[in-house]
Amino acid sequence: MIRYSFAGLLFVLIGVTLYVRWKSLAGYSWELNCRWLVLSLLLASGGPLSLAVWWVTSIRLMKGSLGWAQGTHIWVYAQLAKYLPGGIWPYASRMVAAGKAGVPRSCAALSLVVETVLRVQAAIIVFLVSLPFWPMSRWSPGQLTLIAIALLASFALLDPRLLNKVLGLGLRALRRPAVSITSLEYKHLVGLLAGHILTLIGVGSAFYALVNSVYAMSASAALPLTGMLAIAVILGFLNPLTPQGLGTREGLLTLFLSYYMPLPVAIVIALLTRLWMIVAELIGVLLVALLLRVESSR
Repeated sequence: MIRYSFAGLLFVLIGVTLYVRWKSLAGYSWELNCRWLVLSLLLASGGPLSLAVWWVTSIRLMKGSLGWAQGTHIWVYAQLAKYLPGGIWPYASRMVAAGKAGVPRSCAALSLVVETVLRVQAAIIVFLVSLPFWPMSRWSPGQLTLIAIALLASFALLDPRLLNKVLGLGLRALRRPAVSITSLEYKHLVGLLAGHILTLIGVGSAFYALVNSVYAMSASAALPLTGMLAIAVILGFLNPLTPQGLGTREGLLTLFLSYYMPLPVAIVIALLTRLWMIVAELIGVLLVALLLRVESSR
């Protein structure tokens, strides 16, 4: 209840800001570019499919037996459970479904931990890489050096032995059972991280197309927009005060997008992004259902 109250407070603040700036928003000439919108949905719908592939890949690298079609089906359909209260249902659903498919419980649990860690790392890396290209004042050599050090540190953290210690401390703090990640090699983790980064680039390109469908942007904004979406989504995911990043993601996107456009327009696009991601995910589910039907008919 507290989490939904906090999310509601964030939306109230966004709504008040929109109300105060209503005159400038009403005077804006809205033109929806349907081509950009359709392109954005098609690109974004591939995001869930690619994340499913990286999850199945991690299980297979840990010698778990899970088919590509079956694993993709499990991941994509389990994501629908995230709209239920609680936030744990996508992971619980995958654990149960993977177990029924013959994946050992320890392997399934580790795959979820690896996925979460790599998604967070990938978002931070994409965000850091995009920072020098944001429409702000020029970055000093010292600031760029700090960004480069942070990037190198993120890759160093992927060493299984170091990552195992960090995870151990976190799980003990959360009073969760220990999980060993040493069954994966460093090259496996780097490869999976690269896959998650590619997914973010694809979804970021889709977000750039979405923004263009409402507000014309130059090609130079593509990378900054990708970093903005990546960090907003992951901080919303990590925020324990709001369910599914409600309000957090929209607030951050509003702040970031205001570098490029009037604040009221940024608010509208930030709110639209939530609906856009839901529709893209449903399209992904539909694509999986069609692919499975084709596969079963052979």
